[in-house]
Formats: sequence, structure tokens, C-alpha cells
Amino acid sequence: MTISASMLLFGCQPASDSTPVEDSTTSAHSDSSQKAISTEATANTNNSNRTDIDWTKLDSKISPVNPEDFKYPFELDSQSVLAYADFFHITPAEARHSLTIGTASNEPLPELLDQLGDHYRSHELTDGKDVTLIIHTSPEVTASRYDYVFSEPFAQGLTMPIIIQPKSTTQAETTQSKTESPDNP
Repeated sequence: MTISASMLLFGCQPASDSTPVEDSTTSAHSDSSQKAISTEATANTNNSNRTDIDWTKLDSKISPVNPEDFKYPFELDSQSVLAYADFFHITPAEARHSLTIGTASNEPLPELLDQLGDHYRSHELTDGKDVTLIIHTSPEVTASRYDYVFSEPFAQGLTMPIIIQPKSTTQAETTQSKTESPDNP
């Protein structure tokens, strides 16, 4: 039940039209919890009419924690953890981590949506061992990746990768024509 409720909250979209992401800008957390933020990503719009995400606005100022030392809100032997582990063929510890990340995954969305405005198309949350938030955008947005550190107590210090994945004009037209096709039930 927790899995179903979580999925409804996140507005997840299927990944069937996803394409590989080119990391044009990257931000990561080092072991000393310092963030290396690319100077390209600090401007909302660069000179080539591309829109970049300003990852500094998503910096929670929280140091990443070791997932093995985190006090999770789910018990390892809880029904939701065991069901998730069984469904995705992962360990209960991996399932508990993924459920926690998935439940907290909405935290960075308001800032991302504010920055993207009309460039936002959809988002999805991957399931399984490595939960990742993928934001699909218009082609004008620069592809990038960032490791977001949660600030809310529920997942404070845990890290979730965020991928900005622009859809090309060709992809958007193909997706639109599939949904408008009279043969498509």
C-alpha cells in the first residue's frame, strides 16, 4: 500500500521515451561534504539561449550521511519493505533505503519547477535499488545531473540523484503523434 500511495504522490511517468543523458554540468558531494558546482550551472540562462538549472538554489547545506548509519523510518521486516524487496529483487536494506528516498523525493521539486517554468514536461522516479528523480524538459534546457541531499527530518542527509533530461523536438513530436494516432486505443 505504501508503494502505491508513494507512486501516486510523485506523478511518475513511464520511462519508455527516455534517452541517455549527457552530463554537460555536474554537481557532486565529496567525502568532506563540499559541493563542486559547475560555474556553467550557476546561471539560469547562458549566452546560447539555453536554460541551465542553478543547482546552488537546491543546496540544502546538509552534509550527506552514510546510508548504512541512517535511522530509517521503516523497519527492515515491515510488510512494505519486504514487498518492495521481493518485487524488485533487492535486499530489505536496499528496499528500505529506496522507500525512504522515494517518499521524500518531492522535496526538491518546487525549486526545480520554479526554475524550469514552461520548460518542464514531466518527471519520473525510478524504482528498485537506485532511486533517481528524472525531470523531462523542453530541448532548450541543458542536460545535467546533481546529487541532492535531503534537508527534511524524514530523510535528512540521504542523497538522491536528480537528472535533467531534455526531450528533443523529434522525441516530443513522436510522443505526441503516438498519443494522437487513431490506431492508439
